[in-house]
Amino acid sequence: MKLRSLFRRRLLRHFSLLSGFQHKVRLRFTRSGMLLLGAALTCAVLGVNTRQVLIYQLFALCVGLLFCAWLWTLRWPWRKALSEQLQVQRHFPAQASVGHLAHFHYDIHWRGAHTLHDVRLLEQCHDPRPSPAQYAHAIEPGAERRNWFDRVIGYYRWAWLVRMNRIADIAEVHLPPLAPGASLSLDHTFIPFARGHLVLVGVWLAQTDPLGLMRRLYFLELRSECQVWPAPLLQALPALPQSRRAQADSSHGLTGDGEEFSGLRDYRAGDSLRMVHWKSFARLGRPVVKEFESEFSTRFLLVADSVAAPAGVLFEHAISLAAGAILQFDVERDLLDLLYIEQHCALACAGPGAMSRQALLHILSGLRASRAPLLPMLNAMLMSRAAGYSACLYIAQSWDEERRHMLHRLQRQGLSLHVWLVSAQAPSDLPAWVSWRPCEPLEAA
Repeated sequence: MKLRSLFRRRLLRHFSLLSGFQHKVRLRFTRSGMLLLGAALTCAVLGVNTRQVLIYQLFALCVGLLFCAWLWTLRWPWRKALSEQLQVQRHFPAQASVGHLAHFHYDIHWRGAHTLHDVRLLEQCHDPRPSPAQYAHAIEPGAERRNWFDRVIGYYRWAWLVRMNRIADIAEVHLPPLAPGASLSLDHTFIPFARGHLVLVGVWLAQTDPLGLMRRLYFLELRSECQVWPAPLLQALPALPQSRRAQADSSHGLTGDGEEFSGLRDYRAGDSLRMVHWKSFARLGRPVVKEFESEFSTRFLLVADSVAAPAGVLFEHAISLAAGAILQFDVERDLLDLLYIEQHCALACAGPGAMSRQALLHILSGLRASRAPLLPMLNAMLMSRAAGYSACLYIAQSWDEERRHMLHRLQRQGLSLHVWLVSAQAPSDLPAWVSWRPCEPLEAA
């Protein structure tokens, strides 16, 4: 086991170095430059035979062109001029959705004494290389179809995680010539291809050499953050009962709707500033909000079951269905609890006096499939809380005897239960009260 762990750490170290080297090469060389670099390396390999004079001539030509381009990139006064005289501001959206076009723009001001030509903006996102923990717990879609060597080495899983952690690829921007004192506003777009927290740490200012092979670069720190929500997929919700259940102790004799103070908790993204408890904020040094509990309200439960969920298209489809369901619940009037699974089972509530709808989408944007055996914990939490809900929508991605028994027990407690099963094929033993949701394009919100 120790040898295997040591072997895996060494592999991850080499994968990380290789990924960093590839990023630097793509950043420094243009497409023409990469083609010429590949030709030089090919000539170097084929030049083992010293009788191949033409190969040596081609190798010398390629290396000479690359060397001239590299010398041109060493003009340090250009970097100093950019750092002192070029101002760039990026106005980035706070939220975006997978597969949907997002807009932002740059404000650029040039204070130099000469016209600035041929400058490109290249966005630099946060480091997408996965941590050892993320790599160990990740489930690559389609990994079971790979040969044993690829499964043992795990490079394809590494490459898949790097792409998913990037979240979005933003195309470079070619600036027009900037006259002295000129100001410019440029609109730009991007389309996220994965959920998560997108962080842009800065922008590279690049200028290509006259041969079009290499770029000289200057990095400008410019941080922006964007939460990419799952693309919500709308399907009609089942008819949910609107029975109103007591959510707090009603022995005091009050009737009607109301809210009762239940305690304090740490601030979460999406909480209303009106709920901030300023005295505790000043004493603790971190934001704390007041939490209220409705005395009488309609309370629904949405369960996103990701225990032993298959990664890939099916998992993303289930998350998108959960996002579409959140958008259809009336959280301005009713309470909606989202039960989700990370390292443990967690519960988040949206509605009057609680979190916002956007906060639940924020949680879904970071949800990942879990390998931990947490189904007994999920079962215990559902059984202890079932009496407080009017209805439950359960979104599952696998079906087994343990889940069937758990959901039968929920039904016997009188809870109005609706189950959506997201899978490639409907199981032959699927009960009639479980609705199979095949993975196919749905109406996007």
